[in-house]
Amino acid sequence: MDALRSKHGNEYGMDIYEYSSHLYKVESYLLAYLDSINVVTFGSEWCVPEELHNVKILPPLVDDTKRGRKRRKYVEGVGENFKSKRSVTSRN
Repeated sequence: MDALRSKHGNEYGMDIYEYSSHLYKVESYLLAYLDSINVVTFGSEWCVPEELHNVKILPPLVDDTKRGRKRRKYVEGVGENFKSKRSVTSRN
């Protein structure tokens, strides 16, 4: 919107907001928070069955071989391995 404003000045007026997503409009914001949002209580106030207190949940098994970024071989450019045939000589 700033780019349109700087390019065209005020000639767009309020039509400039037609270039933004409907998610950023006031109506969408108000509709998103129209219903009440339930607050989560503190963990000490939760009613958890006794059989679930001792359950250990392990992290999922993952394949360690594919961790990290894929390595790519460096390909030299056209003139990168070119060495000058001129020798450096000192002048007296």
